[in-house]
Amino acid sequence: MSFSLKIIHQGKFALIVGVLLSLSISGCTSKFFKTKSANLSPFARQTISMVGKLHYDLTGSEHLYLSDVKSYIDEPEPFKNYFSLEEQVSRSLKGIIAYSLQVVSISEQNISVAKKNQALGNVLLKLRDYIFQKNGIKLFPEKKQILSNSLEKINVSETYIQALEHAQILINVYNAYIGKILDELKKEQALVASKIRRAITKKYAVSIDFEKELRKIQQRHYKALLLVSRYSDTRDRKIIPQIRKLGINPINKILKNRNAVGKDDLFRIYEVSTQRLSALYKSQEHVLPEINLFHKSNHELNQLLKRKLNAVKQVRLIVIAWSRAHGRMAVGIENPAEWYDVSETGNLLFGAAQKSIGL
Repeated sequence: MSFSLKIIHQGKFALIVGVLLSLSISGCTSKFFKTKSANLSPFARQTISMVGKLHYDLTGSEHLYLSDVKSYIDEPEPFKNYFSLEEQVSRSLKGIIAYSLQVVSISEQNISVAKKNQALGNVLLKLRDYIFQKNGIKLFPEKKQILSNSLEKINVSETYIQALEHAQILINVYNAYIGKILDELKKEQALVASKIRRAITKKYAVSIDFEKELRKIQQRHYKALLLVSRYSDTRDRKIIPQIRKLGINPINKILKNRNAVGKDDLFRIYEVSTQRLSALYKSQEHVLPEINLFHKSNHELNQLLKRKLNAVKQVRLIVIAWSRAHGRMAVGIENPAEWYDVSETGNLLFGAAQKSIGL
């Protein structure tokens, strides 16, 4: 979409490779091989599967009616903050994948526990830098002591699993921080939607005003025909001022200053209104395509916003599930099926997340 959503389309393989290149850990290898230690590979596989099913891409063809609306917004960069927040969420998902892969990679290296623990600490620091310091945004600005204490405990852990347990507090803080980013993104989505809605109205303002005016005139002529019909039936002279009050000049010329009219004049009034209504209908036919575009644009925006809000919900659930899975793995739960418990977050994670929902 050329105006409000950056197309961030990457295949799973490209996503993983790109993240690993960006988040390389000195002294660690991507080589996987079996050891007698706990098998943590399902943690990475499940993370990749879950995040990979979130397709945050929307093709230009899906934004047929909103393609040029940006030109009707009187701001140089109306969606700058939105793009920035969206990028942070995108980087967070990539960081989740990269961290999960590195956790497994470290566990399967034939190195000492001390070196594994040190490598894990480096991963956490790299994760922080990768996700939150691109635009001068720092992770844990008020949690520096927590970070320092956790890294110290990680380095002196007797086992790698114990080191992961000490890393959990940082994963929890990360989870909370991403939640705040998603809250901001949700607010920004509402602001962006308001800007776009105003731009749509501005784009079709003349057509909308014209169509409204046509309807007002139509209503007056419908009222005139209704009153003429009543007068014809009742000959109630109080109806004549009501007709005159409608302000239809051709009809007022027929009425002049009279308090009563005959059959011929009633027929002339009927002809005036029906002919004018016929002309109004033809005018409406000319403006109707523009009015339809106005409504279609708003409908498209509503659908797009709905998908974006759904995406925020999906990402939030994914980050929570990932954080909990990390915690279960870190406390020594051996069955990978118990790490990611779909029942806790509902089928949204593996069902609705398979749809293309956009961020």
